[in-house]
Amino acid sequence: MSLGLPNTSKASVNIIAWWGYFNKELVSFLEDKCKTKVSYDEYYTTHEFIKRMNEQSYSIAIFAQTGYNFIAKKANNKGVSLEEIKKTQHPLISQSIFNQNLPKNVAIFAIEAAGFLYNADKISISPTDSLQEIFRKAKGKKVIVIDNPIEPMKFISPNYQFPSNINAKFQDLFADVEIIVSNDLANFSNDKDIVLAQAWLGNAYAQIKNNPKLKFIHHPAISNLGADLIAALNTKTETECVVKALAGKEINTKIVSNDFRLSPYGILTKNKNIASDLYLEVNNYFFKNTLQNLQWTTRPTEEEYLKIIKLWERTKLDLLSKN
Repeated sequence: MSLGLPNTSKASVNIIAWWGYFNKELVSFLEDKCKTKVSYDEYYTTHEFIKRMNEQSYSIAIFAQTGYNFIAKKANNKGVSLEEIKKTQHPLISQSIFNQNLPKNVAIFAIEAAGFLYNADKISISPTDSLQEIFRKAKGKKVIVIDNPIEPMKFISPNYQFPSNINAKFQDLFADVEIIVSNDLANFSNDKDIVLAQAWLGNAYAQIKNNPKLKFIHHPAISNLGADLIAALNTKTETECVVKALAGKEINTKIVSNDFRLSPYGILTKNKNIASDLYLEVNNYFFKNTLQNLQWTTRPTEEEYLKIIKLWERTKLDLLSKN
C-alpha cells in the first residue's frame, strides 16, 4: 500500500523513503522550488523497500545502507551526480572510505549508531564494561533488544560471520535477564522492571527528553556507524533540483533532526527554525567526541543479508520462547 501522497503517473518526481521523513509541507516546498509535481511512497522495513524498488520506478530513493546491494543495478551511476554536495559534508563523512566507495549519484543522507539506553537510577554501565558485565548488572530485570536483522546480531559477531551455536551464545549472554524484542520504547519509563534497551540514538532521545533519569551510551561492541543513503535514479532536470534540495544542508538538517538522526554535515549552529536545542546538543557532541571512535557497518552482500534475515527470525523465536 502506498502511504503519504499517492504515487501517480502525473508526478514528475517520484520518491521512495522511510516512513516519517516526508510530509505535505515538505512536498509543497519542493514543488514550489523545483516547479514540478512531487509524490512519495513510504515503507517501514528494508525488505519492503527492496520489494517496492523491484516492482516500481522511482526518481529518488532514500534507504538504509544495508539494502544497497539489492538495488545496486538500478542505482549505480544512473542519476545526476551528487559529488559537489558530498564535498560540503563533514570531513570525517566526506573523506571516509565508506563515502568514497559510493557511486557519484548516491550520497549519505543521515547517520545513526545504536547503543544502550538505560535507567541510571537502577543500573550503571559504561563503554568499558563487557557485554557480559552489562547483562549481569541487569540480572532479574527486563532488557529490550532491537527487532532488526542486523543490530542484535552484533551481540555475537560484528562481521556477519556467525557460529553454528548462535542460539546457545544468545542464551548464555541473556541468561540472567528477560528479553523483549521490540522497536517500541514507549514502556521504558512505565515498566519498572525494564532497565536497559538496545536502541537507536534517535529513539533513545525521544525517551530521554521526557525522563532525565534515562541515559544513552554508545558501546564499542555493538555501536557501528550506519547511514541512510539518498540516490538520484535518473538525469531529469526536475529530479536534479529535488534531490539536491533534499541532500543540501538546510533541508537535510530539517528532515533528519525531526527524526533525530545525525546530520552528515556535522557540527551545526543554533537555529530553532531548523533543529531543537536538544538535537543540536546531541548531534554536536557526537561529532566532537564519538564519531572518530566508531567504525562503519559494512554492507552485507545479498546472500549475507538473506541469510541474516532467516537467522534472526529463528533466533528471535528461540529467545522469546525461553522467557
